[in-house]
Amino acid sequence: MIENNKYLHLLNKRNSKEENLQLLIQTVEQSTEGIAISDLKGNLLFVNNAFATMHGYTSNELVGKNLSIFHTPEQMVAVDAANQQVTEIGEYSGEIWNVHRDGSIFPALMHNSTLKNEKGEIIGYIGMARDITEQKKVEKELQKKTEEQALLLDNIETQIWYLIDRETYGSVNKAYAKFIGKTKSDLENKRIQEFRRQREGKACIAGNQEVFEKKKQIHTEEWVVNAKGENRLLSIIKAPKLDNNGNVEYVVCAAEDITEREKAKKEIVRAHSELDQIFNKSVPLILVDINFNIVRINNTFSSLFRAKKVEVIGKKCYELQQKPKCHTTECPVRQILEGKDLYETEVEIKLSNDIKIPCITTSYPYQNPEGKVIGVIINFVDISKRKEAEQAFLESEKRLKLKLDFITSPDKELSDISLTELIDLDHLQAIQDAFAKANNVASLITDTNGNPITKAGNFCKVCEIIRSTKKGAERCIESDKKVGEKSKKFMKPIYEKCHSCGFVDASAPIIVNGKHVANWLIGQSNVMGVDAKRIEEYAKEIGANVEEMLKAYSTMEQSSLEHFEKVLDLLWIMARELSTIGYNNLKLAKDLEDLKKAGQELKKSEKTYRDLFNTSPSALLLVDLKGSIVDCNPAIETISGYKKEDLIGKNFLKMDLISNVDLLKVLKTIKNLIKGKEIHRLEIKTKKKDGSLIWIMIRGSLINIGNQTLIQAIIHDITKRKKVEQELKEISKLKTELLRRTSHELKTPLISIKGFTELLLNLYKEKLDDEAISILDEIKHGCLRLEKIVNNLLDSSHLESGKLKFNLSIENLSLLIKSCVDELQGLAKLRKQSILFKINDNLITKLEKERIREVISNLLTNSIKYTLPNGIIRIKSEIKDNFIITSIEDNGIGLTEEEKKLIFKQFGKIERYGQGWDVGTEGSGLGLYISKKIVELHGGQIWMESEGRNKGSTFYFSLPIIKG
Repeated sequence: MIENNKYLHLLNKRNSKEENLQLLIQTVEQSTEGIAISDLKGNLLFVNNAFATMHGYTSNELVGKNLSIFHTPEQMVAVDAANQQVTEIGEYSGEIWNVHRDGSIFPALMHNSTLKNEKGEIIGYIGMARDITEQKKVEKELQKKTEEQALLLDNIETQIWYLIDRETYGSVNKAYAKFIGKTKSDLENKRIQEFRRQREGKACIAGNQEVFEKKKQIHTEEWVVNAKGENRLLSIIKAPKLDNNGNVEYVVCAAEDITEREKAKKEIVRAHSELDQIFNKSVPLILVDINFNIVRINNTFSSLFRAKKVEVIGKKCYELQQKPKCHTTECPVRQILEGKDLYETEVEIKLSNDIKIPCITTSYPYQNPEGKVIGVIINFVDISKRKEAEQAFLESEKRLKLKLDFITSPDKELSDISLTELIDLDHLQAIQDAFAKANNVASLITDTNGNPITKAGNFCKVCEIIRSTKKGAERCIESDKKVGEKSKKFMKPIYEKCHSCGFVDASAPIIVNGKHVANWLIGQSNVMGVDAKRIEEYAKEIGANVEEMLKAYSTMEQSSLEHFEKVLDLLWIMARELSTIGYNNLKLAKDLEDLKKAGQELKKSEKTYRDLFNTSPSALLLVDLKGSIVDCNPAIETISGYKKEDLIGKNFLKMDLISNVDLLKVLKTIKNLIKGKEIHRLEIKTKKKDGSLIWIMIRGSLINIGNQTLIQAIIHDITKRKKVEQELKEISKLKTELLRRTSHELKTPLISIKGFTELLLNLYKEKLDDEAISILDEIKHGCLRLEKIVNNLLDSSHLESGKLKFNLSIENLSLLIKSCVDELQGLAKLRKQSILFKINDNLITKLEKERIREVISNLLTNSIKYTLPNGIIRIKSEIKDNFIITSIEDNGIGLTEEEKKLIFKQFGKIERYGQGWDVGTEGSGLGLYISKKIVELHGGQIWMESEGRNKGSTFYFSLPIIKG
């Protein structure tokens, strides 16, 4: 399915541009640049009008001709060198002299490149040529005229300038000045770097230096930025003017903008590549319009069905079929026109030549650039051989099933199994006879007692006479038994003088599952020195006709022992192969029996699943990978209001059940399921049959039923839960607003209390006694604590409302940590604690400095407060997964499991007083909550670890590394 979709994508890409192809061809035909395509031998496959006219021909006259007609034998040396360069590096640019039809020659600027097929193999060349006769004349004229006369060519589009030295302009023409965006006077006698970008100017000067040093003309193609900021491809020629002493007086430069020509060349290559991907593929293809007319076929289709294009194009597609499926649900064109992305069906194709070929067809929509289906592309796969193989397999399967049923019958023991029960006798006979004929030996397969299983193969006349007598046949069987027993004993092929007339006798054992079931014998070769006298004596012993035996002996073919031993080595391999085939068939019998049992278990499992499916209180839905509903259980009606028959066969994506926003979530979830990702749950709104909206939670998974992969969706109605969640959000919103208002209300009298307290201390301190001053100091400190709590409440309300915004700047987190440590070092020393830190010197990221300072100070203060005197606090940092992770570890009082649950919650205050702990001041329970929100708004996380009471704590926070 995935492969088909990929192929369809390629087709659509090609098809969407099919209508532009003709425009492209017209553009190429009308191009002033000569364009030609040839095969590897130089035979022309395509030329445009410009190329043909350039050489004095028409396009039709040139197609099929060889490129050699454009060059003299001397010039072909340069052409062959150019083609070699194209083959090796992919392209060639240079000047080559061409021969006109009238015999005259002219110079042409050539740019050749390779043409490749879909496998990346070079199948030809594509070349662009321009007659540069006039350009050559200009260059020659430039050598004769003075500098001013040669360069003031303001009426041509070619950019021309000359260089006094490698860094300085002389004169320029208008075309060059316009390209640079200056006037001619701006550029004359000025340095190049004043007008070109630094990198571009350096490259230009380096190229100029090459001409001045080598004193030779160079040609380059360079991308240069013009005055409009556009990148343009220029074909640049730089030619030195030499004085009488051979020194460079100046360098003349000419540039032509070939950007459009390069684009045209690439477009031609792209178009040909797309054509190759579609109708030049090795699969048979036809294109059918919406009226079922065949409008195009490829060569592969013609070859497969032995039909000319003119015989097929113009016919109706259903005229190709032996049994037309038009007007049925299996009509591929109708299926595509009704909206399917692709459609497969099996048909039998019959053309006028009476050839009938069974095929699998795959159909795809053919669309115009607007996405409208204007035809159908159908590809054909010949399944004739598969059909023949299926038929042969069915017949073989019937024979094998009889054998396997016999082998696996309850009263059948392994010791009773014979070779012919494991391997078909006809198969054995065919293998034996082919072996005997190919190696010119006699061959026979016997059981372990020497009795023949197969008919004798390639036996000589002498052996046939011997076996035709009763005594001779008995001795041959006995001889075969003995040599077979020896080959089994030594587990290798054995040969010896036979116990009959004395010819060579050889055997290789056939062993299945450890049981010796047969022997494969070869012989009749007279390598043991049997003479006519022995033949005469033995004929008399067994009662055979002596004259016939001697006559047969005289016509026996002679063979060497060396050859016989080589044949015996091959026999050993073949015997082992038969052993393997027998074993595999035996194992297959057992596997079939196991498969039968597994099938029975599967049926039980499927029945169990069906029972659970139908009785489950949860709503269950089975959907195929395209969204069509395959099945659902009764509980679905309770949730949706739809009955089972309303849903099955419908595509839920097209039923207006889900809003567009939620539909995108569903489609994304399906894609993730198909990719193998685990989907925990999806919460969306859906519309019931009566039009009312409900919230549902879906858990999806892939299951296989039979040969089909389906999506199983478990659906729960969570409308009530969503309503509760919404009410909780409203309550949380009210709580946040209450905190904000309360904080503001508290702040107003707090300012008055704090202000008047400080006023009393400043104005009347000398008039107050120590006790009054102490009381006022306590009031002042209380105000400060209360002010901090109020500020925390305000921060908390802002963070909850999401209104708090940070102004981020690039900071070094390392310096910020060190600054916080310095500020709290006094508090740590007061409690006789040591602060050790190991952090990177450069932890650069984006953050709001004061807010992160607040987080670090809060975490460090907590460690100091909840670590007993003489304790140790360690601060570390590390870079992991593009995050800076900072940890603050102490060996303080630690946290229990219950305390861990509260630590980052709003007002998650943990009481310490009265529990015997030597701790600092208590907080409001908002510090860690605010710190968590600050870190999360920076894109990081905050967490803690503690193994329990008296085992210390480690607090971590992470910030993403953001540069710039």
